[in-house]
Amino acid sequence: MIKNYIKIAWRNLWKSKGYSFINISGLAIGIAASLIILLFVFYERSFDNFHSKNIYRLNEVQKFEGMLSSQKVALSMFPMGPTLKSEFPEIKNFTRLSWRQKYPLTYGEKQVYFPQMLFVDSTFLQLFDFKLVKGNPATMLQKPNSVVLTKSRAEKMFGKEEALGKTLTHYAGDTTSFVVTGILEDVPQNSQIQFDGLFSFSTIYQPNWKDNWGGNWLNTYVELSPGTDVAALEKQFPGYLKKYMSPGGRLEILRIVPLAVAGCTCQCHRYRIGLCQLPEI
Repeated sequence: MIKNYIKIAWRNLWKSKGYSFINISGLAIGIAASLIILLFVFYERSFDNFHSKNIYRLNEVQKFEGMLSSQKVALSMFPMGPTLKSEFPEIKNFTRLSWRQKYPLTYGEKQVYFPQMLFVDSTFLQLFDFKLVKGNPATMLQKPNSVVLTKSRAEKMFGKEEALGKTLTHYAGDTTSFVVTGILEDVPQNSQIQFDGLFSFSTIYQPNWKDNWGGNWLNTYVELSPGTDVAALEKQFPGYLKKYMSPGGRLEILRIVPLAVAGCTCQCHRYRIGLCQLPEI
């Protein structure tokens, strides 16, 4: 019986070759497009889901003196991390990131340009679960002039030599040396934070940054306690801004965005989240 049905179907298709070709081609294209869209959705939803902490990023709607209109950015001010943690018990921890692109480092006679390097607080690896290869995550970013490299970049720089304890030099005006204190697995592609290495923030820290509320030049991520009412927490931010912001500079809104959402709200490359504007907050 089934064999007869197949024969009849084949004869009908053969009688109307043109229509059959159009219909079958349209069906195939539709299925292929649906699969591509499905794979894209799965890929987008996989971003940053390997981090176990309850991580949020600070976003701002800001309007400073002299600006014609407000702007929405993923940048934040240096003092925000520590002051938010001290003001709100819901915020357990924080870390700050400052990006460097095409950063040259030298070992002996060999110079390598690192596409993406980050200056980060020592708490960076307490918030983010990037896989460790070598080193102590509790101490590897505490001291000034420390650098943690990804595995592939360490191999490119040192080959088969042991990387830990080696000294890298950056020549740009002043000479800066960095000691390799750790190695991480390469950053997964489904991470909005992409880097080839991490520098300790204490290397470049200036004491006057502690109370500098006039510039937005880094990204701040916070870890919230489980069960935190985010909406209720955000309602307290206007009072916080009023307390710390000077009259000459004004933030209209301060928000915190879940890490998974933060990677989808920026209309540019994920590794450049600090350089772009947000379509909505």
